[in-house]
Amino acid sequence: MTQGWKCFLMGLGAGIAAALVGMQVWSVALSATIAANSQPTLLRPLTSARTWELREDSPDSLPKPWFPEIESHVDSNWRIEPMKGKPLTLDEFKGKVLFLNFWSTSCMPCIEEMPGLIRLKASLGDPQIVFAAITADERPQVEDFLKKNKVDLPVYLSGSAVPHNLSATGIPTTYVLNKGGAVVFRNVGPLNWNVESARIYLRNLAAQK
Repeated sequence: MTQGWKCFLMGLGAGIAAALVGMQVWSVALSATIAANSQPTLLRPLTSARTWELREDSPDSLPKPWFPEIESHVDSNWRIEPMKGKPLTLDEFKGKVLFLNFWSTSCMPCIEEMPGLIRLKASLGDPQIVFAAITADERPQVEDFLKKNKVDLPVYLSGSAVPHNLSATGIPTTYVLNKGGAVVFRNVGPLNWNVESARIYLRNLAAQK
């Protein structure tokens, strides 16, 4: 075999080896991308998510409300457990606008959203609008979180299975129930709730008979 052929074969072998290595690296990267994209941001609790802004000028700037095909009354017998005191049922909130926020102590978007919720509640000061931050976490886990973080919101444990019309694909998820106990608004994902448009929306609901 001539020296030229030897060089050619050696170069060919090196090229094939490099191509195989490149394909392996590409395969690993592709697998990682597929795995990451298969999990929505809201379901990755330790991944920071942008808290979307609401405009200040109009209640129409709220995300498009979710209206069920028929009036969606939530099971008024659903029980939730406050951090202190006896369990409550949703029936005890009838006659008031109920702002329900589902969250978790390990959900970073939930925690990012919480300051805006606290400021919204404080700015309203309306006994006809009540808030409930509901978590499926275990009581000791929630108690430990509340010791380390000031949360000026009524926090509840989900004491039983969540009603089907309050089910969600991720957290945080917010529902608003009118005075009759029907769901009139839903948003999945973190929002900056500390804006005038949110206050106008909730006050308009509270003013309804």
